[in-house]
Amino acid sequence: MIIDKKILELITELSDNKENNTPYNNQTENFRSQISLKEKNNFMSPCEQDTEILGDGYAYIKSGKIYVTNPKGNNSYAVIAPCEGISLWVNGELLTDSKPVKESDTILAVPDKKVIPPQYAVEVSADKLSAKLIIKLGETITYSLIDQEPQRYLRLKAAADKKLEPLIDKDQIWKLIMENNIIYGIKTDVLDDLITNPKNFEGIIAEGIPPGPGRDEYVNINFTLNSENKPICGPDGNVDYKNLSNTSYVEQGYIMATKTEGFIGTPGKSITGEIISPPIPKAVTLKAGKGVDITDNIVIAQKPGKPSVDQIGSTYIFYIQDKLIHQGNVDLSSGNLRFKGSIEITGSVQEGMSVFAADDIFIHGLVSEANITSIKSITVLKNVVRSNLLAGGISLNIKKFAKNLQKLKEILTEAILFTKKLLLNNEIKESGVKPGYVLLLIIEKKFNFIPRLINKILEYIEVNRLYSTYDFESLSFKLKKYLPAPDTSNKNVLNDIEGLIKDIDLAVDYINHLEQNDADIIIEGALNSSIEANRNVIISGNGCFNSHVKARGDVKISGVFRGGSIYSNGNIVLNEVGSQYGVKTSIIMGNKATLSIRKAYENIIIKTETKTHVITVPQKYFSAKVDTGGQLNIISGIPVEES
Repeated sequence: MIIDKKILELITELSDNKENNTPYNNQTENFRSQISLKEKNNFMSPCEQDTEILGDGYAYIKSGKIYVTNPKGNNSYAVIAPCEGISLWVNGELLTDSKPVKESDTILAVPDKKVIPPQYAVEVSADKLSAKLIIKLGETITYSLIDQEPQRYLRLKAAADKKLEPLIDKDQIWKLIMENNIIYGIKTDVLDDLITNPKNFEGIIAEGIPPGPGRDEYVNINFTLNSENKPICGPDGNVDYKNLSNTSYVEQGYIMATKTEGFIGTPGKSITGEIISPPIPKAVTLKAGKGVDITDNIVIAQKPGKPSVDQIGSTYIFYIQDKLIHQGNVDLSSGNLRFKGSIEITGSVQEGMSVFAADDIFIHGLVSEANITSIKSITVLKNVVRSNLLAGGISLNIKKFAKNLQKLKEILTEAILFTKKLLLNNEIKESGVKPGYVLLLIIEKKFNFIPRLINKILEYIEVNRLYSTYDFESLSFKLKKYLPAPDTSNKNVLNDIEGLIKDIDLAVDYINHLEQNDADIIIEGALNSSIEANRNVIISGNGCFNSHVKARGDVKISGVFRGGSIYSNGNIVLNEVGSQYGVKTSIIMGNKATLSIRKAYENIIIKTETKTHVITVPQKYFSAKVDTGGQLNIISGIPVEES
């Protein structure tokens, strides 16, 4: 037949074409897929027959060979396209895209073979205590052509046969180890096993020795912390005024605390051979306040009383709190009370009087038109009327005092640095002038306002007596001793001033620490008053009227809250808010605050930083919370009709 003759001619042409450097010269018959019309007649499928009926050309793959049938009449030719893993040649042209084909075309589909080399990597940890080896074995991928049914558009498909190459280059791994300067802790046994039994691997190939653990200094405190002489508040918010919580008490000679010394750990060694120094243990400092002595890291009570400690950073200040029991009322006959300890008043605090304590204040009677300030908590068993209560806070005067101390610290630091620079001058060195004299001249010429600043600080300590647990009297003594005129004959004057700077810094930290005290206010009721606590406010009696309540923590009012305002960052739990006459009452919710009201009247204003909500109709079981971002989320509320 004519077609058979054509095929034979093509075969001869391919055999004679020795100068053309194409796959025709170097591929065996196993990689060829040529058109064979005789074989095509034997493989005619139903799909092929359907395509012939339509009249378009088609192509298909059978037993790894490509077959093409021309279209009938003016219909479309078959189109074939290459795929990954198969090199498709048509009439000697390597195809990169689809192309129409016909029966007379010479088509070769040559399966590819890819060889992927092995991959090695060594990763050293940031602390240089370990190194990880990563091995990915090489592989050979052999592709083969997949049979497909007849179709007008035929895109080749290839099957990939992957085979791992079980061979690891030991020299390449050692080269990577050396390039990363790894000389210690190499796991040669792991490497030898990988060479013997090649496999994909990711694991530790070198390991150093970490520093041995040391121990930080720490303080063992032998008394109960935060023990307060105040009523017990139950989970329901009710307060038991008869049974007070126990107060810690010690006798003279009691060991209040001990400091355990730390120690440094053993050195380690990195995989690169360096010695790794262990971390320096954290140190703590013990300081003795009033009524306390410290010997050989042992804190001993020098008198009976309530033990207390203030922790400021890594410094622990221990002291014995005195307690002042004032019999009767605080009035004009007794005068105002100021005490460096706790105060218990058996009567009331009357009009125009003030009470200040560095510890808790406990008042059995009522407070009327008075000012009550405590560094810690305040408890009033009866009502508070037209008065100001502040628990845990500090006055503006103390804040101003702290600013003056901070300013003095900064100036003295600068003066010391300036003095040291001048002492490096050759002329001053040769003159033999003393450091104290240089410092004195610097204060007089460059920092001549230091004496006025020191006088302000000393005056505040003297006049206000700064009733607190911190030993400001000792600071006053050192200020008078070393300044404003340094001792020019003292060789260690610069060291003494630097020690004074540390004392000033600690005093400033202490004052700032006062603002963070966990202090509560617990009272029976309030009228036309200001109530502010660093932690919680609990009003357990009939309620709070036309008053302003502020708490960093929770606010709980068992009775009525009517008129005035509440500000809280915690849980606000109220029984009844407002009145049927629409008395304006505000509740300001800080970040993360929640609100729960058993019964709320109209004209209650609820505020956050970003939103204001007004309760316009009476409701019961109203609740809300502040979401992330300061958004107010109204959770529930049931409108009720007032009779």
